[in-house]
Amino acid sequence: MQRATFVTSLAWFVPGAILLQFLLAGLSLFHNTQLWPVHTILGCALALPIGEAGFKGLINSHALRLQAWALAQVGIYVSQVILIVVGQKFGSGLLQALHAFNGSLLLLISFVVAQTISLTAMKQVTG
Repeated sequence: MQRATFVTSLAWFVPGAILLQFLLAGLSLFHNTQLWPVHTILGCALALPIGEAGFKGLINSHALRLQAWALAQVGIYVSQVILIVVGQKFGSGLLQALHAFNGSLLLLISFVVAQTISLTAMKQVTG
């Protein structure tokens, strides 16, 4: 039960952290550029719960829907990192703009993954 609660909490942390990412990006652009490192650190920290959800999806053979959404979330997160790294390296405004767009897709999928993990945990508890 405690494991399910921890995993569920971690899953719901992701959408909240992504919303905070949007806020930090806006604040960094329009208020204080010294907040960019905080945006970067939080973005890197998101690898842990997103990777954990992907791993949970792979090992949980009873939740095929979770598996598909969690792996999609991992893929979009990886593309998020690639877009910003390559965009900055080559000075591509297009790739950097796609980073912001891709962030919105990541937010949507993170809500689906969190809800799916919550439902899966409830089914395991109630039998």
